[in-house]
Amino acid sequence: MFKPALLFQDGMVLQRGTPVPVWGLADPGAEVEVTIQGCAARTRAAADGRWQLTVGPLSVSFGEEMTLRSGGCCLRLRDVQVGEVWLAAGQSNMEFYMRYDADVEAVRPDCADGALRFFDYPKVSYPGQLEQADYLARYGRWRQAAPDQLCWFSAVGYYFARELRRRYDLPVGILGCNWSGTPACAWMSEEAIRAGGGEIYLREYREAAAALDPAEYERTFRQFPGSWRIDPMGEDGYDRMMWGDRAALHCPPPPDPAAPQPPMPPLGPKSEKRPAGLHESMLCQVAPYGVRGILFYQGESDGDRHNELYKTLFPALIEDFRRLWGGAAAVPVCAAGASGTLAGQRWQPLRPDPRSTAASCRYGAGRWHGGDQRCGHAVGYPPEKEAAGGIPAGAAGLPPGLWRGHPLRSPDAGGSLGRTRGHSAAV
Repeated sequence: MFKPALLFQDGMVLQRGTPVPVWGLADPGAEVEVTIQGCAARTRAAADGRWQLTVGPLSVSFGEEMTLRSGGCCLRLRDVQVGEVWLAAGQSNMEFYMRYDADVEAVRPDCADGALRFFDYPKVSYPGQLEQADYLARYGRWRQAAPDQLCWFSAVGYYFARELRRRYDLPVGILGCNWSGTPACAWMSEEAIRAGGGEIYLREYREAAAALDPAEYERTFRQFPGSWRIDPMGEDGYDRMMWGDRAALHCPPPPDPAAPQPPMPPLGPKSEKRPAGLHESMLCQVAPYGVRGILFYQGESDGDRHNELYKTLFPALIEDFRRLWGGAAAVPVCAAGASGTLAGQRWQPLRPDPRSTAASCRYGAGRWHGGDQRCGHAVGYPPEKEAAGGIPAGAAGLPPGLWRGHPLRSPDAGGSLGRTRGHSAAV
């Protein structure tokens, strides 16, 4: 047995200028060697078969080959590029695919770019789910920007990457790790949740899980279509939600509301909303892949309950993300949230505490915030994502030491670099 982690495959983009972590599985005790750009690194697999090493640092390149060897097995990963890599994390406004973007048809004809690539990690809510359904038919691959692939890109991620490509003319990779409708605590470790004052989330989950009938929960989970996100664009409810007021133009008539529907499973051990769940099943599977920084677009789902905790939970989330990437305080974090009028009601955006956020970020922190403009559609997904992706890209190329003193940064530790319908951006 010898295989690298899912992210390491043909067509990947690696982070320039820093040693690159590579990991995977091999026979226990077996030696593993990784070579790229004339740099070689070796390690031995642990007793459980896991191995990890770092190779590099690497220089910008539009065409490399990575060789991985263990025992008599040799794997060659081709069409590898080296440039800038950013994690695109959060909930639905980050997940929001280019398929639903208001400007996709204007962008599509000229979008082909072999040096702009996107990887979307499969949306699995518990360890082992990846092997239980055909997730890899549509997820878990590096895609190049092209007219027939554009619909799969995160819209914010695509516009962010496109702006970096225009400014710096080097390869850009976006690593998608997001899930619609998920709270911040789902993306955090239990330790970080406690550090952020979120013990109540853990207690409520323990109480809910203890009250479940395990067999009934498992049956309900397996029969509910939304438990298996193998093709979100093929889910009528999801597709309709993302199209918003435009759904009538793009979706078939909705199903008869009187028809019986499978019940949604309650909060439980396989729920994507459970505290620390997606941290385990998704985020820890992509960390510590080499990245320049993190885009985090989330917060709407924390407005439903205990929203007063977000001011301390958010700084703890930033620290937790950085811990996964080796405790690198230098990793910039650009965070976002929507606001405006949703479904006819005023949406109150969540405000992380500026001082605690700034303290946890040290530098390189920012957030999209504010914006009193009407979103223009009932479900509250601003369909024009170009500004939301392009604005933070304006500061993404700054040397780390210049982030804190950036002249566009306001005293509230957020500032506003620009606004668009339903969201604004800051770094």
